[in-house]
This record gives sequence, C-alpha cells and structure tokens, in this order.
Amino acid sequence: MPRFRIEVFSCHDDFNGELELNLNNFGYYCSGDVLDISGRVRLQGEMPEIRYKVLVDGALKEEGYIDTDRGLRNEFQGGMNDFCFHHPYHITQDKIQHVVIKVYSINGGVEQKIVDIALLKDEVHVAPVFVLGSPRSGTTAIGNALRTILDAKNYGEYHTGYLWANILAQVDEYFSRYHTRNDVGAFIQDVSPALIKAKLGQSIKELLNDYHSEKYIVDKTPGRNMIESLPYLQSIWPDMKLLFCKRRAIENVDSRMKKFPQLNLEQHARQWVETVHLWNKIKHEINIPFLELDHYDVTFKTDEVDKKISSFLKIKNSGAISEYLKNNFPQATTRCYEIKSLGEMEWSIDEKKMFSMICKEVMESEGYSLDDNYFLDYAVL
Repeated sequence: MPRFRIEVFSCHDDFNGELELNLNNFGYYCSGDVLDISGRVRLQGEMPEIRYKVLVDGALKEEGYIDTDRGLRNEFQGGMNDFCFHHPYHITQDKIQHVVIKVYSINGGVEQKIVDIALLKDEVHVAPVFVLGSPRSGTTAIGNALRTILDAKNYGEYHTGYLWANILAQVDEYFSRYHTRNDVGAFIQDVSPALIKAKLGQSIKELLNDYHSEKYIVDKTPGRNMIESLPYLQSIWPDMKLLFCKRRAIENVDSRMKKFPQLNLEQHARQWVETVHLWNKIKHEINIPFLELDHYDVTFKTDEVDKKISSFLKIKNSGAISEYLKNNFPQATTRCYEIKSLGEMEWSIDEKKMFSMICKEVMESEGYSLDDNYFLDYAVL
C-alpha cells in the first residue's frame, strides 16, 4: 500500500494574531488514514471564516469551510478572542503523487494563511540509524560495530545531515521573510512551501539510497551541528533511530585535547557543556526513538550495551556487538585508560580550576563525579 510522508509549513509570520496548531509535522499516512487538521487562532474581532483547499497532483479537487468551535470562544486581555477549528481529511486515493492542503482565514475580506500541508508519496523504506554525540565519546566504536554487524556501508563519518537540515531551514526562512511571498498572482504566493520541503527531502532520501544498496544505513556524525539538525531530519526520515554517545567531561576533554591540540582546555570544556545542553534541549523537541550510551559502559560493560542496542534496534546478533567492542575498539586513547579524579589529571592548577568552573555543575546534573568513581555515588569495582 502506498504511503505518504507529511510536511508542514506554519504561517505564523503572516497571520495577524496568535496561531497554535494541533498537527504532527512529521510521519507517514496511508490510504484509509485520517489527517486531523485542527488548531486554535487568537485574534481581535469577530470569529473569522476558516477555509481550506485541497490540490491533488497540482489540480484543485476540493475546497470548503472548516468548522470553528464557538463553544471554546474565550475573552482574553486586550480584546483578544480564542477560536478553535477542526477538519478531518480522509486519505482515500492511492494512484497519486502528492496532496497539498491549504488552510487560511478570511476576516474582514482579508485572506490570511494559517498552514500549508503536503502529503508526498514516499516509497523509500530504508531509514538511517544516526550515531551522534560529542567527539571522542565512543561514536566511532558504536558506528563501526553496527556497520560490521548489520553489514552496512562504512563511510567513517558522513557530515551531510547539517546540510540537509539547512536546505529545509532555508525554505522556512525564505517563505517566512521574503518580501513578495504574499503578492497575489506571483508564483511564490501560490506554490506550496510544504511541498517544496517534501520534495527536497525526498531527493535527499533517494540520493542517500543511491549510495547504499544495503538494508541498513548507519550515519555516524559527531558534533553539535548534527544534534541541531535533528528536528529537520526527522521530517525526512520519520522512522529513523538515534544512538547518542556520551562521556564524562574529564575523559572527554582529555581525549579531545590529545586528538585536537589546536584547541585549548577551556575551548574543549565549553564545547562539552554546549553539547550536553543542546542534546538535553533537542531530545525533548523531537519525537524520534533514541538510546543513550555512556562511554564507560561501552568500554567496560559491553554485554550490557550489546543487549540494549539489540533490543532498541530489534536485531538478533547473539552477542556480536559485545564481541566486536571487546576486540576492535578503534582508538587506543579510548580503550586502555584508568578512571582518574580531576586532581590526578596532568593539567595545570589553573586548567583544573577552569575545568571545574565550566564543567562541574553540568557534570553533577548528568550524574558524573569529579573523583575516580566516574559516576556520582558509584564505586568502580
């Protein structure tokens, strides 16, 4: 059965009031599914007419009014009124390529865009597993292990996710800011931003598949840019999965300084903190399954890590991930080390003070200690 991937463009910047949409902006729909187009508008004046148009493969097929719930009208400070709207769209056609649904209001004879929705046929069924985290946190070990076990192509690192996200972000920015976007009669006013994003995303999916004939794609890309890209990537691959690798700041900064000596301790420490803060923010904004793996466990508890990954990805490997991690840890600086306290590190007194000032509070919030126990209230046996 054909499936359709949804893409949504919210017209907050063009709506003369406040707009709240109750619409999942990523995912797949099939024939027989119902897309619930609903939300709330808050504006001054009387209740607006809310209308919709449905275009199938570019041709207008349906238009009409959307019911507005007068029972939920409330008075707000400043003369603002609250109106809710709801419209179920039944997906019934299989032999089509895309559907565009435009929702807009008419208030005082003025048309205002509310939301632009695209449903694009998507038959690319291979979804990536993204391995991400701070550099020197175990992403290489996990990425290589997965590629070996799953017989996936090994590019080492990808570093294209940030590009994909920026392409889609540019569409959002352009249709939110460009000065002629609402000029009646201009193509920019008529074309669907959501459909543009959906088709660009589809081209990205097909391009990635062109380079991977295997059943699995394992994209290992460490760093903050990849984490920042996740909200856009989930609209391209709603069924993708994430493995996030993390590591205590002491070991991470020490390893980063050896691998990337062009940056000093302060810079590496601040990047560690920034990565932690960014991940903790983004992981609550996305709706993608993720599994967090600590470098300590990847190093010393390979059997436990094996079970977690196998369960998360629903793969049967009979301990193969654990075996790989035990025998093929990729970088010597991460395999053979002893857990040290901050005081034992071969850093200057000023560097240790700087490290503590930058990382201590965040380390504690993440459950890490400054002593040789690694975790807070955890004794290494």
